[in-house]
Amino acid sequence: MIIDGKALSVVIVGKLRKEVEQLKKQGITPCFTVIQIGNNSESTAYIRRKAKKAYAVGILCNVLTLSENSTRRELISEIHQLATDPTVHGIIIQRPIPNHLSGAEIQQAVPDQKDIDGFNPTSVYDPPIGRTVISCLNWVKNQTHPKQQCKAFLKNQSIVILGRGLTGGGPVAKTLTRDGIAFHVLHSKSANPDTLIKNADIIITAVGKPDVFNPKQLKKGVVAINIGMYRGKDGTFHGDFDEKAFTDPTSYYTPTPGGTGPLTVAFLLSNAVEAAKKVLLPDNGS
Repeated sequence: MIIDGKALSVVIVGKLRKEVEQLKKQGITPCFTVIQIGNNSESTAYIRRKAKKAYAVGILCNVLTLSENSTRRELISEIHQLATDPTVHGIIIQRPIPNHLSGAEIQQAVPDQKDIDGFNPTSVYDPPIGRTVISCLNWVKNQTHPKQQCKAFLKNQSIVILGRGLTGGGPVAKTLTRDGIAFHVLHSKSANPDTLIKNADIIITAVGKPDVFNPKQLKKGVVAINIGMYRGKDGTFHGDFDEKAFTDPTSYYTPTPGGTGPLTVAFLLSNAVEAAKKVLLPDNGS
């Protein structure tokens, strides 16, 4: 059965639109800035889609495009300027970034109060991709175990994450750890990956390569959530696994497109709205 992330995102976006309207009545327009280093065409297209969704909700999305040859000092200077701008509530470092720059160092220059991607270890926001995975799993839980709480349901599941990258498996692991939910992370050097996949109740893929597991290995009723994407020979984006292989009616999976993507953008916008709300706090959210 398909997990319709697009349908789930519509509900979230509808609520955000109302929250933004209330903020604007108080003189606050949620705003975030995306910093793009270089002119990667796929990044540009992704930023454009993100900005379109933001504007549809009433959120401002500014794009700061820097030269691919920008130095560490130049980039951090730009981040610091945005960090001290009270009209900018969120800062996003668009990936990928040039190899001569340290992604971790650049990310850490973003203050926790404006890290709406939730990538910093001490960020005040949950990573949108982590919230997306929990939202998908909560929807499945409502279909299969409607009387159970989501955390209780997940604590009884064998969960496997394929990939441990900063923008994929890492944030998902961070979210599950915060909720006290056990999981296994598989990567290229993991021992006995087939056994873990075979016994998994939930598989979360964040690799960005085709066919990361053999569908014949999966148990009946498995839940598969895809985060990773790659561009196929046909020029379009595909997920990490073959959706056509999920013929078992008791299994659940996210499609690509229309699965985790719309939800992730919705939760990013949600973090931007929460960041804007902090302006109303007596201590200005610090």
